[in-house]
Amino acid sequence: MSTATGRKHADPRPALAAAYAELFSAWLAAGDSPGKLEEIAGALCSRTTGIDEPGWTLYLNQVSGLGVGQPATQQMVDDALTFYGLGSRPFVVSVDPEARPRSLAGWLEERGLRRRLILARTQRMVEDPPVAPSAFQVQVIGPDRAEAYAALAAHGLPASVARGVAALVGHPGWTHSLAYEGTTPVAAGALFVHDGMGTLCWSATHSAHRRRGAHAALIAHRLIQAAQRGCASVAVETLEPSSGRPGAALRNLTRAGFQTVHQLRVYVAD
Repeated sequence: MSTATGRKHADPRPALAAAYAELFSAWLAAGDSPGKLEEIAGALCSRTTGIDEPGWTLYLNQVSGLGVGQPATQQMVDDALTFYGLGSRPFVVSVDPEARPRSLAGWLEERGLRRRLILARTQRMVEDPPVAPSAFQVQVIGPDRAEAYAALAAHGLPASVARGVAALVGHPGWTHSLAYEGTTPVAAGALFVHDGMGTLCWSATHSAHRRRGAHAALIAHRLIQAAQRGCASVAVETLEPSSGRPGAALRNLTRAGFQTVHQLRVYVAD
């Protein structure tokens, strides 16, 4: 996929997968892991206990990359789904537009999964970041403020998940930031850098402080941080708006100059 200026985006998938793996590694290192991540049939399969909300299920109980590195087979599909115990827990399969064969979607539907969502993979170069809203002071934080970060970024998730998110603060490759309104932290966001590619993840704004520009301020801040860390471009995945689901995150990214480079079909088992 090329940018509006004709420059070609690097493939963000290795960096996105590495950021994902880092979370589960942090959980394991902390000795309090609520989740498990395995590579099955060439796909990354994550399984996390205590996650029932559909949005978080997308990130923490997910099959990703099936049919991308190599064409999938029906046996590969069965192997991946067996990891979850079909019917025992909610999970999703995100189907990349480059996944093969084309019959993969039909195989998922034959096994009871239904296409419900679209995941937008967006990307932009780091040059000319947008001007951040002036109402917020955004600060890079260290482990001393990891709990405050996780209280925002992992709000509503089990305590064991929040501890894993907090454990990433200070890890190599990661930059965690908080947006303050006065002296109150109101939004959180992380940047992960892998082989010169930046990924934005674990972003959230306190419900009482939304629609004021905190997310936009964190996007602009992390683009600057990515440039300082030698990245040429930055990628992020977020849900496209659908019935009953707002699209504020994607709108903010689009306003900040991100382009949708891939649309992933999300099949849900619930």
